[in-house]
Amino acid sequence: MAEDKKKRNGVIHLLPVGSFEFHGNSIPLDIDTVIAAGVSEHLFINLQTVFTEIHLLPVLPFGVSLEHRFNRAWSVDSESYISFLKKGIKEYALTFGEGIEIFVLINAHGGNLPSLNAVEQDLNHSIFTNKRQRILALHVYSQKVQQRAEHIFGSFDTHGGSVEFSLYELFKKTKLDLSHLNIAQGVKKFSQSLRFFSLSELNDSGLVLDHKKIIIDPIKAKQLLSFMTKCLIQNIVELYEKIQILYE
Repeated sequence: MAEDKKKRNGVIHLLPVGSFEFHGNSIPLDIDTVIAAGVSEHLFINLQTVFTEIHLLPVLPFGVSLEHRFNRAWSVDSESYISFLKKGIKEYALTFGEGIEIFVLINAHGGNLPSLNAVEQDLNHSIFTNKRQRILALHVYSQKVQQRAEHIFGSFDTHGGSVEFSLYELFKKTKLDLSHLNIAQGVKKFSQSLRFFSLSELNDSGLVLDHKKIIIDPIKAKQLLSFMTKCLIQNIVELYEKIQILYE
């Protein structure tokens, strides 16, 4: 994305949202949280040339991971999660001024999506109606990013796998131990697996993969991160411009 000569006069607040759940034996439980934090930090740096003021909040390390019941996970139900986020954002928003301010939820766990979308909808149509402030829920793995991941890595796995593990190694600068994973068992039998079934029902590996192969490549992850960041910035800018059209 080409840099604008003049920064947009707006305030952006970034809240990384992850999870704490099972990704296979010997694999850390904070995979999604590390990715949410790493993507948000990279986004924070790149937004400096786009907007006049950026705030990066600490990562929220827990989410809605009910599909991991009976596996190692720290999870809450959707209703509790929505209530927690709405109350927290309402309190935080008391500091907002009169100009354009966008509170962005940067999510790296698919199980959080329905809850985050509900938070976005409820707050935008209640406390932020007729104001220049808005909530924006963004998933780091948008459809465009998934397609780019398939191009770079050859696949985009549902849970665990090449993309998540490569991003984790890129941000943590440490090697993951895959020797205890049953990769073959983790290949999914059908699409939308976790929408209807818990991970323990699908298999014991902790994985939901497209192929019987995991490629960990931080260099490829860096390429994907660059594209991912551009997509996130584009979404934020588009909402900013819509607010500007209506109120300025």
